[in-house]
Amino acid sequence: MSVKIIRAAFREIQKLSYDNSQIVYRIIIGLNQSNYGKVKSLQGHDNLRRTRHGNVRVIWEQDSDNIVVIKAGLRGDVYDRVFDSRDRTDPLEIEEIDAIEELNKPQKTALVDHPAYEIPLEYTNWNPEEDNWYKFIYANYYRYSPVLTDHQKQPFDELRHGIRSTNNWLVQSGPGTGKTVCAALLACELHRDKGWNTMLIVPPAVREDLENYSEIKKIKEQNSEGFWLGTFPDWVRKVKPELGARLATSEEELTALRELVRFEGLAPNLGNISSRDVLLYQAFVLDRENGNNNRNAIFQENRERIEILENIRPELWTRRLERLGNRLCNFGVATQLISAPPPPPYQNRPTILIVDESQDFLLAQLKALIAVREAWENQRPSTSLWLLGDLNQRIQPVDFDWGQLHLGRRIELKYNYRNSRHILKFANQFLEFANNARHGCRHFPEPSDPEYAVEEGEQVRLLEYPSSELALEFLDSFDSRVNPSGEGQGERYFLQQSANQVKVLWTNPDGKQRRLEILNAEKAKGREFDACVAFRIFENNGTSQLEESFQWYTLLTRPRSRLLVVATTEEIERIGRRYFECCQTIDAIDAEQAANWITEFASGVDVSLLKDNPQETQEKLMKGCDNGHPYLDTYFVLNLAKVESESLYEWEQEAIKRLQKHYNDLPKELENDTDCTNSLKEELKNVPSENISLRCLLLRAMNCSWQAVEEASGFQHSNEKEYKRLVESIAKDLEHKKLFYEAARVREKIGEPIPKHFPLSDKIANRSGSLVSLLCQAMLDRPFPDALDK
Repeated sequence: MSVKIIRAAFREIQKLSYDNSQIVYRIIIGLNQSNYGKVKSLQGHDNLRRTRHGNVRVIWEQDSDNIVVIKAGLRGDVYDRVFDSRDRTDPLEIEEIDAIEELNKPQKTALVDHPAYEIPLEYTNWNPEEDNWYKFIYANYYRYSPVLTDHQKQPFDELRHGIRSTNNWLVQSGPGTGKTVCAALLACELHRDKGWNTMLIVPPAVREDLENYSEIKKIKEQNSEGFWLGTFPDWVRKVKPELGARLATSEEELTALRELVRFEGLAPNLGNISSRDVLLYQAFVLDRENGNNNRNAIFQENRERIEILENIRPELWTRRLERLGNRLCNFGVATQLISAPPPPPYQNRPTILIVDESQDFLLAQLKALIAVREAWENQRPSTSLWLLGDLNQRIQPVDFDWGQLHLGRRIELKYNYRNSRHILKFANQFLEFANNARHGCRHFPEPSDPEYAVEEGEQVRLLEYPSSELALEFLDSFDSRVNPSGEGQGERYFLQQSANQVKVLWTNPDGKQRRLEILNAEKAKGREFDACVAFRIFENNGTSQLEESFQWYTLLTRPRSRLLVVATTEEIERIGRRYFECCQTIDAIDAEQAANWITEFASGVDVSLLKDNPQETQEKLMKGCDNGHPYLDTYFVLNLAKVESESLYEWEQEAIKRLQKHYNDLPKELENDTDCTNSLKEELKNVPSENISLRCLLLRAMNCSWQAVEEASGFQHSNEKEYKRLVESIAKDLEHKKLFYEAARVREKIGEPIPKHFPLSDKIANRSGSLVSLLCQAMLDRPFPDALDK
């Protein structure tokens, strides 16, 4: 039996305290073992059941061998009343009737069509290495165990069942339709069940995300041959290593172009040269065979800049890259792959190449992939190519539309699993600007139809200000705002607090440091949140109308359920008020209410941000030490951020210094005095016994080294790596205090003998007790010299 949970249930669980969220998990473990606890079915709907434990309720449905969790929270709401209605004689109220309808069709969509996620059920107690449920809820790890709906599977039935009417598959679908999820899970299925050689080619950020998928992890743990995941440069190095070794990095390409611009005297006309210009040069100057550019909207939008770049002769570009170490640009590598495709990696099994976010590839790169597929097919191993993308989310100025690939019919994934109907209705309008900027070129694909949104959501809200200064004042008001957990305990858990951090979509942020997560279109791409603020994204920043339109659409499709648009009157007049008619307008006087509306929803934490900014993460964790109450998930977060070995020890040393400001060496008679709340001894009592690493940190700050060693022994059999790290850290603490004998005795606990050159080392080895007492006894036991006997 498997237990799944729909996404809407996460919002309720994220509002619970850590302890109550753990109760939800224990209920779910019981359900998986057919232990339903105190369960009651809904009258007239026996498939809907409620299990309760104390104040906590979990509402679920059983279908065949699966259990689907629909809601979870505290008692006393309308759902409690409808389950208890069988004990009443009075008729149901309208609110209760609506609640039953919501349970049967959450957000007016059949339960079977909701995105669901399989819950990790290998329950472990809290420890710094793993807490799968905590990660699942607050670190967005639920995204890594998705379950495909029937609507997602159906378009790929031919592939899944071995029917091969075509070798090329093209999926053009809007944001939130699950393209990447389909690519990952179907790649795993074809490899696992059919034995196919699968190669997933994705952008770097997507690769990092997919490496966490539970299905992909299972395949990698089995060291299964024939499953590969990486970027396009990684793929070139895999299939043709000698060519991949010559592929220039993006930094090398940019360096070469800047040098040539200066050499040709083009700098005054072009100004700042960026990676965008590198793409324009390769897409429209080097690629001479790129169809009819007069029908290419990207070309028309950038015509003036491209015409200046045409002054750089391709042979100069080639020579400049060769001077950087015999390098080839992406276009050059693609050209060589077309003219001399590599041999297939496997001769005895079918191969499928799956390319995600393909709208941001160069046309030459996609043609290279098509040429390689054809070459492999001609050498007899059956080979398929599957491209996934959305031209409406293109964030790179590349050079093609799908028709130029000649891949036949397109597959569209209809259902939108991310954005609510209200958000899609608002966001879709802004693609009108892209079509108006086509310069007579081809129309862009239709976006997701709001009618196929799985969740209805809430009306987009608009907060209008007469000036940018007043708008900034509103944004700054969020800076001191932290959305607490529903039970007021979120301040002790870093991830829970960070999940409640307000997400701000802002095209050109001002650079001021705020306790907000601010994202432009590039940073926001591929991410999603329950609630967002779109802040001044419609200001005129000199970007072309076509790119502006794509940026707006990308940003506005990040939120799932709630979107607050903050704009100035000038921005609204520039765009046109008619585009905001579907919004609920909020008066500036009600700005605090609008802010509360956004902060009610947590969105989870993007773990990649913790890893990409380890210094920032460490400093945020340090703030808990500053007030004498370190975050209870401190070591869990440090582990997620990959802060290890020497860096971790350095962080601990600084944390100990800050914690020691709160340490009071209390007289015995005051040890139980509850007024002494600043004492680390009091803090130690509040830290759960399972939280061994944090308890050790507090004991080290109190100079209780041997107590810390004893505490660390709790890991001796369950987590040997962390046990050794803690003991070694305690020994280093003692060495810093010049207590070398004590440090050596501590290291004995992890199998390191006391150094032979230490006087009396053999007398104190493997002996417990006071070092002074042991040394004194050793001296007393030492035989006197013969001279003293005379």
